[in-house]
Amino acid sequence: MPKEHRNCVKYKTLTALSKREQEMYAAVFLKRPEDDRKLGLLMYCRGNDYLAGLNGKKIDLQKAVQCYKKGAEAGNADAMHRLASCYLYGWGVRRNDWEAVCWFDKAAKAGNKDAIDRMGVCYENGIGVSQDLKKAVEWYFRGASEDNGNSMYNLGRCYQFGKGVNKNDKEAFSWYLRSAGTGCINAMHALGYCYAQGIGVAKNQEMANQWYQKVGHGGVKDESTT
Repeated sequence: MPKEHRNCVKYKTLTALSKREQEMYAAVFLKRPEDDRKLGLLMYCRGNDYLAGLNGKKIDLQKAVQCYKKGAEAGNADAMHRLASCYLYGWGVRRNDWEAVCWFDKAAKAGNKDAIDRMGVCYENGIGVSQDLKKAVEWYFRGASEDNGNSMYNLGRCYQFGKGVNKNDKEAFSWYLRSAGTGCINAMHALGYCYAQGIGVAKNQEMANQWYQKVGHGGVKDESTT
């Protein structure tokens, strides 16, 4: 269960309401801005239920999208990010890269850290926008400043391969190391490769093996690539 979904436990009773009761509940909630935020969280949680088949709900991607839209329109940044992902991967809706970028951008501006990293990925790969490696790096730096491990890893890649910045192996190694500290699996593997090949650091097969072994034991799921 996503960590965001676990935060919705206190709304368990609300998610069990009938459609008519939800509409009545929404009508009351929309009277005040603070209740609009609660409605956004409610819809985000319900969208997760339909996406993953939780809390007695059958998996229904179209209903999940409907809920995420309502949550996004109510200002919930997590719902915006999840809606963007639905458009990006075609979950319950026709794939639309432009819509995905629009919602990732809104989610990023609303404070969703994963959306900040995703904007970098979109600019790096030309997804829904014209490819712009410098803008991609700018977004990755912004994500890294928010302690996003994926953004740190992506900065490492940019420095290693000279994408949007001057190639700098030492900088690449430094960002991989910081990213690995957050549990990023891709960064751990990259560190193993750097030690094995002497990229930004002296060759050290023992250290390379240690990092490769950490990858085998797992870490934080990495969604930095598309």
